[in-house]
Amino acid sequence: EQRRTDPEIHTIGDYLFSVAQAGIARLRKRIATMESTLDSANTAQMESYSQLLADYADLGGYRMEAEMSKSTQDVLGSSYQDVSDLELDCLSGGEQKMLLLNYLFSNSASNLILDEPDNFLDIANKDRLKSYLGESTKTILLISHDRDLLESTCKKHLVMEERDDGTTA
Repeated sequence: EQRRTDPEIHTIGDYLFSVAQAGIARLRKRIATMESTLDSANTAQMESYSQLLADYADLGGYRMEAEMSKSTQDVLGSSYQDVSDLELDCLSGGEQKMLLLNYLFSNSASNLILDEPDNFLDIANKDRLKSYLGESTKTILLISHDRDLLESTCKKHLVMEERDDGTTA
């Protein structure tokens, strides 16, 4: 769903970095832009490029890429480097969703907010999502209409339903 709302997301790499810390995502774009015009004979440009790479490393960009590579390997069977420049549209909606979910559950974030994470998933991947949710030590706010998913994975429930008078309880 994020792909449809953000015109900046074209590749698998863009998609995974769409959930990254803003500073890392900006540096990734600046590095890519600079690489397209890099002149190794231009000392000032090379120094700027080196600084961007150092800043990217300091913010954890390479660690993120390693985490992303684990996810692309788990879901797509290829490393992040091999698939990052592929068009996102080469993946089905379910593949896109599983890739992002795999990354979100395997990265170092301690909290997740998931809105309808089971959309676009087939039965096997819904089961995989249930495993992720059941095994995770993260604090998760899960929004779903799937009662089976909620009952089988959530420890506490808050149910909001519309009353006959139009109010929500």
